[in-house]
Amino acid sequence: MRHRHLLFGDAQGGFAANPTLRSKFSFYADLTDGSTTTEAVAANDLTNNAVVTFVAGGTPAGYSKYVVASSQYLSRASFGAVEVVAGQSFCISAWVNLDDLLTANKAIVGKDVSGGREYYLSHVVGTNRFTLDLNVGGTMRTVTNATVPLKETWYHVVAWFDAGTGRMSITVDNGTPVVSLVLSGNLVPSSTEFNIGSRRFVGNINFMGGRITRVGIGRFVPTAAEITHLFNAGAGRLYSEITI
Repeated sequence: MRHRHLLFGDAQGGFAANPTLRSKFSFYADLTDGSTTTEAVAANDLTNNAVVTFVAGGTPAGYSKYVVASSQYLSRASFGAVEVVAGQSFCISAWVNLDDLLTANKAIVGKDVSGGREYYLSHVVGTNRFTLDLNVGGTMRTVTNATVPLKETWYHVVAWFDAGTGRMSITVDNGTPVVSLVLSGNLVPSSTEFNIGSRRFVGNINFMGGRITRVGIGRFVPTAAEITHLFNAGAGRLYSEITI
């Protein structure tokens, strides 16, 4: 099954001078529609593995739902819009709702499959926190947010790497708090598969148990105003609703 999504930006995530927030995203998946209809950019559709379901309504309106016991996830062979680039910044934005907090780590979005490690946004059971793992200079580095999430509650998670300062950061729900780690080295790309809802690295197989929506990826450092805009007072934004 193929899942329709929105894909914008060029293969390297490029954009013009004074770009809008919308144009900064090289990839943005609303994840509200599970139709099998092929969209205009058919080569960039995501494969629906083990039948992820899609639900309309709620706030944010519409989402993809994952049952961890069924090993459900969305995937696609690596493509330029979701890859890091050495010497450039990188950002992930996603809305997440967890079914439980105790049984296992929950995969949100990443490229961390056997054969290559690049990045991995997840909820970690041991600390009960949202975490970004990122390959910086050949070593997987981790930054963990201080927010303690509740189950069956929506959270907006934004994580990024600032190539200019070496700062790796993560924040939850409109930028409070921001937790950062200062590193040295460039991001390391890989040709490994892109996943939403799973991580299948050797010895670390995790699937999402819960809901994911509004997944955006780009090569930029988000401003406080941009994070606030995406948060939208807890309502989130479809790609078409990003107006700054």
